[in-house]
Amino acid sequence: MLADYRTAIGERRVIPLEDGSQVELGADSALDVAFAGDRRRVRLIAGEAFFTVARDARRPFVVEARQGRIEVLGTAFDVKLSEDAVSVTVTHNAVAVSASGGKPVRLEQEQAVSYDGGGVSTVRAADLDAIEAWRHDQLVFHDAPLANVLAELARYRRGRVQLLGNDLGARRVTAVFDARRLDAAIETIAHSLDLRMLRATNLFIALADW
Repeated sequence: MLADYRTAIGERRVIPLEDGSQVELGADSALDVAFAGDRRRVRLIAGEAFFTVARDARRPFVVEARQGRIEVLGTAFDVKLSEDAVSVTVTHNAVAVSASGGKPVRLEQEQAVSYDGGGVSTVRAADLDAIEAWRHDQLVFHDAPLANVLAELARYRRGRVQLLGNDLGARRVTAVFDARRLDAAIETIAHSLDLRMLRATNLFIALADW
């Protein structure tokens, strides 16, 4: 509630910073900004943000997110907080990612990592299409667990979607959804996974396998 910048469910917001950098804040997200004479520091508290950083070799730009930090001089990259990890994807230039006191891992353009309390993952190829998609109100999922998909949709749609049945959250989803038409997305999920869709109100939907 005390964040410098925040977005509501389903809202995206572009935030210009005083140094010429820009942050595109995703839905249901929150960000703190703390600039001083010799440093530029921001903290992603919730959600997702895409950073386009103005180059200034005298003042490093650092993004803090949970137990990790991302340091850059001039670049563009995405940071996303999920329930169990933080993901970092670089679209231009490079960053250094460190977590839980571990050694920084260098990420080049079109590379990505995740980190949690156990440290930073192995560097992987980035899914740049997914990063570009959310910035244009599209949500892209590649073989994602249904539980993760519904958690992501919750950032864009008010109300709750409840799963009724054993291990439904582990079922896999590959799809592209319009973030402005999420009721249609839930209907598509129910149809593709052969689930019953039970609607109590607009704010409560259940998906069942019986």
